[in-house]
Amino acid sequence: MKFAWQIGLAAFLTVGFVGNINQAWAQEAARATEEKAEEKPAATEEKTEKEFAPASVEEGTKELLALLRDRSPDALPVKQRYAKGVAMINKMWDMERSPAETSQLTNYKMQLLTMLNRLGDEDAEEQLNSFIAETKKGILSSAPSADSAAMASQLASTLSFSLKPEEAATVINELADHFKDSGNEEVEKAAASLIGMARRFNLPGNPIELTGTKLNGEELNFPAAFKGKTVVIDFWATWCGPCIAEFPNMKKLYKAYHEHGFEIVGISLDDTKPVVETFVEEREIPWTIVWNDKGGERGWSDVNSVRYGITGIPTMIFVGKDGNVVSISARGKELDELLAEAYPDVKVEEEKPEEEAKTEETGE
Repeated sequence: MKFAWQIGLAAFLTVGFVGNINQAWAQEAARATEEKAEEKPAATEEKTEKEFAPASVEEGTKELLALLRDRSPDALPVKQRYAKGVAMINKMWDMERSPAETSQLTNYKMQLLTMLNRLGDEDAEEQLNSFIAETKKGILSSAPSADSAAMASQLASTLSFSLKPEEAATVINELADHFKDSGNEEVEKAAASLIGMARRFNLPGNPIELTGTKLNGEELNFPAAFKGKTVVIDFWATWCGPCIAEFPNMKKLYKAYHEHGFEIVGISLDDTKPVVETFVEEREIPWTIVWNDKGGERGWSDVNSVRYGITGIPTMIFVGKDGNVVSISARGKELDELLAEAYPDVKVEEEKPEEEAKTEETGE
């Protein structure tokens, strides 16, 4: 059975989004860019291509993942590795495969093309746009159903990593429009994340709606209690490594800008409240933390998370002094730049290396 939209609509239901893999690939790609890794001779690439002849998609996928995870001295440089991965997927595309395998290959191909595009591959952007258009066309040409809505939601999740926000918003809006007025409760439930995602990508230039209870039991009272201030809305969880990795920089910026009107509102997507309370106390988190009762459901069911289709964390949204959203991706360096622009007269002290700080303390 080769790929067909009529058969493949349920594919994304059985294979989860591989955002964590995408993040690891992104980090590796960044390192490869910095190191300006040299490509190996074309002969090596041709030899590898001839050797790839899997008996099944399952076998081929195992080879694909082995290639992408290869850290041996003989491993291909990152850029060649990703290009080779796309070539392997293209070969498997012509093989008999299940809907789940189609879904998996779709996710892998989109992410690999995304990383190749970021690494400067001249053909990757055209290939990515063509593949996105083909995938979107297949969804929109099918009657709205719970299966196709779930597939569209997974595609939108991938697009949020693959495209610029404005480009992703265009496609996600088209997909959401296809499902939001279906009149079918099951379809609309399946499409809730997709519709929420479209709502999030349309936030820039508009106010954000938040509902929440702070850890001390008080209502968040947003936006009234934050009028005239800049605010970062941080969707996070105690189990999320990348979320916690943002905290040192967030603490530094909070210390520098808080007295000038900068606030952070952390929306915890943890399942239970005690773990959040313990974490906040031990880590001495100084900003507002919201944890909403989810009636025993998982943390992702937070009302704000559902409203804005949060499918990956951290998601950090920057709200300007006028109450309108400025950015829906205010992480790391971008947050530094947004605050520097909002408060041009505030100087942020650079953190000194640990050894230098110890020397100053001891006077040695």
